[in-house]
Amino acid sequence: MRGPVVIKHHAYKVPIPELEMQLLRLHYVDEAYAVPAPEASVGEHIAVLVRLKPEAEGEGLTLAKLREDLLSGSTLPVGYLPTVLRVLGRGETIPRSYTDKPLRRQITTEFFLGPSGTVEQGNLPIEVWESKGIPSARDFDQGSDQRLTTAYS
Repeated sequence: MRGPVVIKHHAYKVPIPELEMQLLRLHYVDEAYAVPAPEASVGEHIAVLVRLKPEAEGEGLTLAKLREDLLSGSTLPVGYLPTVLRVLGRGETIPRSYTDKPLRRQITTEFFLGPSGTVEQGNLPIEVWESKGIPSARDFDQGSDQRLTTAYS
């Protein structure tokens, strides 16, 4: 069964392959997986699971730094930026199919969802972005100079 290729965040569709490609371009990211995580107020969170390169493991990574680095080093619109982050620890593995493809639904359940079936920070080592509003259409215009001054800042 084929997994999702977009994340439906607010009224927009965030392409998973594009986001993962931009994450992998960051000098400190070794592996990256973007998955939809259910959230009533936004439709789906843009959840990312990353493994840091060994030389970057001790530095730690925050969601704010990840978002800032993506904004400054890519052409991603601000509305495509991750809203939930989890960093894989040493020895943690992701569920994969027999053809070695990541099983995105299982990744969402195992790494991001609490007992209620929604994203919960309580018992999980995740960070959730606090949105200050719904992004407007201009936030998704890749040529827009409004990218940096949005409701997500």
